Amino acid sequence: MKCCKKIFLSLFFVFAVSFCFAKNFDLDEFHRVNTIESDFEMRTLYSFSKQPIISGGKLYFKKPDLIKWEYLYPAANRGGFLFEKKKILSWTFTNNGVKEIADISKSRQAKGALFILNKFLNMDITALEKIYTVETVKNSMIFYPKKSAGSLEKIEVYLQENMPAVQRIIIFNEYGDKTEIYFTEIKINGEIAQNAFDI
Repeated sequence: MKCCKKIFLSLFFVFAVSFCFAKNFDLDEFHRVNTIESDFEMRTLYSFSKQPIISGGKLYFKKPDLIKWEYLYPAANRGGFLFEKKKILSWTFTNNGVKEIADISKSRQAKGALFILNKFLNMDITALEKIYTVETVKNSMIFYPKKSAGSLEKIEVYLQENMPAVQRIIIFNEYGDKTEIYFTEIKINGEIAQNAFDI
């Protein structure tokens, strides 16, 4: 399973589209988004490596606060995270194929994740601007943390041109590592079966 921090960062900026629409686009467009379903592929390239580590899966979102980020490949990384209200559950599989589920809501990272995710979902722009310096250009944003955020240097978010959704996220760190997340097969306001959020 990939590091929780990357997952949390990715989820924050999937919903950063709300920030961009609030500042530069038709706000009503975002308010009409009730569900998101998307495939994703994550490519992490470490500064010491020539080949990226590739994984991927599905993202589900249902208003007001139900989010599932699930890794489907490679098989060794199967698992994911479920965000529901103030709870975060994670799951992985043992070498024997047994699913292990943990409540990580009280961890420091999870609390920080819930705090920032809540600010995005509720479009609390004032709070977000206290955390990040934001540069916006057509269909993209760059987020720079105002305070030390570990090794995080910046995050670039690229939006779809024809819908209020994120197309690609690139996370850079100060050591030269880079993680790119691509979103495809995006469905906005489609029907999502409740069992899609089962773990």
